[in-house]
Amino acid sequence: MGIPLEFLEQSESFKKNEQGIYPDNQKIVDVFIDMMTQWRPGTGGIIGLVYEALPTIWKARGIKRKQQGEILDGLQVMERAALEIFHKKG
Repeated sequence: MGIPLEFLEQSESFKKNEQGIYPDNQKIVDVFIDMMTQWRPGTGGIIGLVYEALPTIWKARGIKRKQQGEILDGLQVMERAALEIFHKKG
């Protein structure tokens, strides 16, 4: 069942911007881009993001504490996808 696609297409949060990013995800993407210099190296390659940098990014972007959990969830999804690409063999 679910919400009809025609209804969703009329919603502002369903419409993508020029880069193909849904407005609801824009802050997550912005934080991920900000974190691109914060990869933690390990003996087998990159092991993840350096989360200690996040408070500086939260402050610089004016991200309120109540938004941080949701943004962190999205950031971790993007991090896992990037790690899969980084560690892909072949």
